[in-house]
Amino acid sequence: MGRTLCDRYRVDSVIGTGGQGAVCRGYDPKLEREVAVKVMTALPGDPGEAARMRGRFYREARAAARLRHPNVVTVHDFGTDPELGIDFLVMELLVGESLAERMRRAAGPLAVAETLEILQEGGLGLAAGHRAHLVHRDVKPGNVYLVAEPGGWEVKLLDFGIAQFAASDQDTDTPLTVAGAPHTPRYASPEQLRGERSITPASDVYSLALAGLEMLGGAYPDGVNTDTGDRAAVRAVKRIVDARPDVPLTVAAVLRRALRLDPTARFPDAGAFLEALAECDLAAPSATTATRRAFAATRDPGPAASSDATLYAPPADGTVGTLLDPGFRPPPPVAAPPASPASAAPAAKDAPAPQPARRPWRPRTAFWIFLLVLVMASSIAILLGRLGPRGEPGTRAPTERKAPAPANPDRIAREEAQRVTRRHGAHEGDALWMVVLASFDAADEAEARAMRDGLRERGYDVGLANSRVYPELLTGYVVVVAGPFDHDEADAELERMRGQVAGDAFLKRLTLRTP
Repeated sequence: MGRTLCDRYRVDSVIGTGGQGAVCRGYDPKLEREVAVKVMTALPGDPGEAARMRGRFYREARAAARLRHPNVVTVHDFGTDPELGIDFLVMELLVGESLAERMRRAAGPLAVAETLEILQEGGLGLAAGHRAHLVHRDVKPGNVYLVAEPGGWEVKLLDFGIAQFAASDQDTDTPLTVAGAPHTPRYASPEQLRGERSITPASDVYSLALAGLEMLGGAYPDGVNTDTGDRAAVRAVKRIVDARPDVPLTVAAVLRRALRLDPTARFPDAGAFLEALAECDLAAPSATTATRRAFAATRDPGPAASSDATLYAPPADGTVGTLLDPGFRPPPPVAAPPASPASAAPAAKDAPAPQPARRPWRPRTAFWIFLLVLVMASSIAILLGRLGPRGEPGTRAPTERKAPAPANPDRIAREEAQRVTRRHGAHEGDALWMVVLASFDAADEAEARAMRDGLRERGYDVGLANSRVYPELLTGYVVVVAGPFDHDEADAELERMRGQVAGDAFLKRLTLRTP
């Protein structure tokens, strides 16, 4: 302490330490201001490797210094002290506490308004980095700083200095996105924990949502990012919904999508995450038991199609690109408007947003062949009914055809929901991999049940379903389905079913809901 770096920045005291170095309180006599100096100490012993990492540090420091946003800590300068051989970053000195310290002090769940404000402001900082083709890769409560301001606080993201371009790991033999790269396993995305080389902005969205889950739940959600599927995240969100009637269901649905195991099924970047939060109804969350139980029936909108397929491709000239988007619109404030008739919004504004049209489910080719054969058989039967024993018309006594018993759609849906819930531990809202074996018209429920019962006698776990239990199915049809199966075993089960039960069986992902 007391040393001066590059004959300019005086280092006074240590504020905190981490895996990449130490953050110190310093002073810049040239501009007469206090600063934070981050001293980088995590350099390898090999001189060549150290030189390559130093080159990467300079490139990323330049990018971070160009990233100017109110919700990102400002990088003023960077360099290497020639006498000590130490790399350092000079940043604005912040006064306040980290989100980790805030949650420890609260010793329980944070208020919904406070949580949403932190998610929105932190998301704004991440979105600025994502537009600059930077991925943070270490989003965690310790890197979300609450800066004390008159009348409140402001969120600042720390450590964008260890981020890298989202497009590639070029020009280095030690890419920072491989296993062992700087990240905190407790808040890392599943792809980071798997050591995947390509880390996208969706990874930052996952980490921020995981922190949001901890803020609303009051405790770290163990096992969510280490689970091999989406069920741990779904159950963690469901526990919060069940325990906290003040949490809007729309917010819970946004977090649930942001925590999907598959990065392509999440929000592609922080901007899309913010747009989803902005569309949430924060003013009037329903607290009724029936509505909260129906939360699982809210369909996950799935990954939104990007309007720009090259959003994260680097510019052709190799530069970072535009850091600030003048057209970016921040989300609305968290505070709810007063519930009075005078403040009611116009009817057109209150109208629910139109839902995207659901793609209809279409039976496969085998169904159309079956339907054609059925029509031909019916035509022959009608013709025979008009002929007598000697082929003379009108001599055969007419027979009354007994009408089939009408199907009970609610009963079919309830039985299927109970089957997958009890036997497979599924929850409402889970996206399940199912094998569709056969489809029937609603009037042919008896035939569908006969097929189901026969397969059960042979040891297959199958059931009947319709659109009331799986919204993706076509209304009016009864479907024989097997499963659910885990993603890894779904293809193998499909091949087994095709070889033993139905050659035209196919795999479909269906969303479970209680009718």
